[in-house]
Amino acid sequence: MFEKNDRTGSTAVAEPTAIGATVEAMVGNMTTVNAEPASCQSDTAPTVNLWQSFLERLQGTLDEHSYNNWFKRATGLHHWENGVLTIAVPSEFYAGWLKDHFLDVIRNAASETLGDDFHSVDFAINPDIQQEIPSQDTTEAATPRSPGRRKAPSLPSGYEGKTLASFVVGAGNRMAHASVQSLAVDGNLGYNPLYLCGSSGLGKTHLLAAAYTEFKKQGKRAFYFPAERFINRLMECFAEPKKTTHLIGQMRKSLLAVDALLIDELDILNEGNKVACRREFLSVINDFLAKRNKILIVAANNAPRDMENLGEALQSRLAKGLVVKLESPNPETRISIMRQLAGKEQVPPEVLDHFAKSLNGNVRLTEGAITTYLAYLKLDGATPSLELARQVLSLFSKEQQASPVTIEKIQSIVASHMGTTVADMKSPSKERRVSWPRQVAIYFCHVLMPEMPLEAIGNAFGRRDHTTIIYACNAVKKRIAQYGDIELRDIQASITNS
Repeated sequence: MFEKNDRTGSTAVAEPTAIGATVEAMVGNMTTVNAEPASCQSDTAPTVNLWQSFLERLQGTLDEHSYNNWFKRATGLHHWENGVLTIAVPSEFYAGWLKDHFLDVIRNAASETLGDDFHSVDFAINPDIQQEIPSQDTTEAATPRSPGRRKAPSLPSGYEGKTLASFVVGAGNRMAHASVQSLAVDGNLGYNPLYLCGSSGLGKTHLLAAAYTEFKKQGKRAFYFPAERFINRLMECFAEPKKTTHLIGQMRKSLLAVDALLIDELDILNEGNKVACRREFLSVINDFLAKRNKILIVAANNAPRDMENLGEALQSRLAKGLVVKLESPNPETRISIMRQLAGKEQVPPEVLDHFAKSLNGNVRLTEGAITTYLAYLKLDGATPSLELARQVLSLFSKEQQASPVTIEKIQSIVASHMGTTVADMKSPSKERRVSWPRQVAIYFCHVLMPEMPLEAIGNAFGRRDHTTIIYACNAVKKRIAQYGDIELRDIQASITNS
């Protein structure tokens, strides 16, 4: 047996405990002490009652599932010495999980049980420790099936049959669409792994589903799953400590056997204390990509660089191939999306234009608005009109609505964010404190209103000619290429969402 020191990270050989041993056998001939915290005068050995008292405090703090699966059935008392409570667990992986997810709870319960004599917690690895197997008749339904034997995950509802052809391509998603096309259709492994990032509702899951459809059409084996499902399956494996190694091995085997892994919503892996899950995830994708012709496509709201909790190794592994960001669709793209959804239904151009300018860049929101509008036409017999469009928009919360993007709106928001005034931006001043915000505002006018003529933008900034407008846009693009767009994200969000 190996004893892991939580403070130093060192591992030492410890005496093994027989399978199924009781707590009495585990403590052997050690001297017993009173179970009450105030009476714990000796650092020799606790009694059975002390360990039971510790478990009862854990039970009173944790939910039933966590307590039964992580403590009652899979832990034991190893020893109590020099103020250190050492808990026996079945594996290093199991010890890591307890430290990552329950260490504060364990420390509090130990402190309440042992009083001032308690200083810290360690874990000792005992592969022979058994999980108490519940009776078959009462718990069969609650026992998870072995993760490695499950059917391949299916696509989310509504995404079955999605294709690259049905994806509406615009300025904000053209690169993402092209990269999936190159990897999934053309087999260009130079872009592998492919990492898609961008806010919710911009089409990342559609692209994953389209890749899944393409791989199936080619006769390849593909798995789609959200990262949360991976975490849940690992937890199921850990909940059966005598089988943990076997179950994780099964799960890894099933994942490594496919030709393509399509992983959605990776952001959850960056949340909370999931060190063990991140470690296993990195191990799986490293082994997967080490095999020939394996394809990995990952989608998340944030880029790898922005998810610090993943750790440098996992961040760099995900960013090694191609990272592509999806941007909010411009009004023209939103109109194309709505026309595709409308199909043969004749929706007045002014209605489409009103939806496109009034809603923010969330594709799902745009789809929901036009679907609701069409439902009123079909189910309620309403007459197509701009007034009906306004009624539909009123059904959405204020946070989901946005006023139309105009030059005046952009000027006002940029001036507010960058500490200048609209009057200064329209003035002839070439001072840096004025010229840089002016260039940013011009850039957003051109990017967010691509249909707006350069001459009209120039007139709004003190009658500047089109060459000045082009120079301003190029200056901002150059700065983004050198230093990234972090400085401008909040400004764009304020423009598109307010």
